Amino acid sequence: MSSKINLQTCEYARKSSIFQDNQLILQKPENKIIAETNDYFAISSVGALVEGWTLIVPKKHCCSMKALYSEKQFAEFTSNVIEVLEKCYGPVIAFEHGPNREGSATSCGTNHAHIHLVPYHSLIQKLDTIEFDWQICTASQVDALVGNNEYLFYCEPIRKWDNPNGRVHILKEPISQFFRKVIAEDQGNIEKYNYKTNPDTTLTLKTIKNLQTFF
Repeated sequence: MSSKINLQTCEYARKSSIFQDNQLILQKPENKIIAETNDYFAISSVGALVEGWTLIVPKKHCCSMKALYSEKQFAEFTSNVIEVLEKCYGPVIAFEHGPNREGSATSCGTNHAHIHLVPYHSLIQKLDTIEFDWQICTASQVDALVGNNEYLFYCEPIRKWDNPNGRVHILKEPISQFFRKVIAEDQGNIEKYNYKTNPDTTLTLKTIKNLQTFF
């Protein structure tokens, strides 16, 4: 499996924040690809609030993940990553900030679809205290439920990605880094939620070093 990303096929590298000012920042240590297939790759998150914070990214350009959750290729690749994360760090939560256009604040500055896999305890009780209209659903139902609206999706996959049960909230207006805020607040470090102003790579690099030996 190649560890190099193909700029001809990967819109994430050419069109998103990983390719800026004609410079491929995937070459930076903190952006090293941990695992990949022909359709997806995994990297760690800059500004990670916990070790093991991983992003699953499609190589084909799209704004959100909603249409990909039921794809076999996505399920297989994501299951492999979840298995390794659980082995290294324990239970994993997953979430997406789902924009419907490039440049939306909901995309958190990255104009390309991705889902976060984070070794962390359940946030369900925390989310229940937030006055959002959460709809209970499976991952594959998100696309039909949200339509063309922007959304937040949260789930807790166990051992693999098997169309997990979760919850989705349809946004009335864009919102940036919502789940990062929830985790940072839960940790008592709300000031660290913004990866743009706190782009620490300490945990990012630890994650890469730990996970790359499994792929």
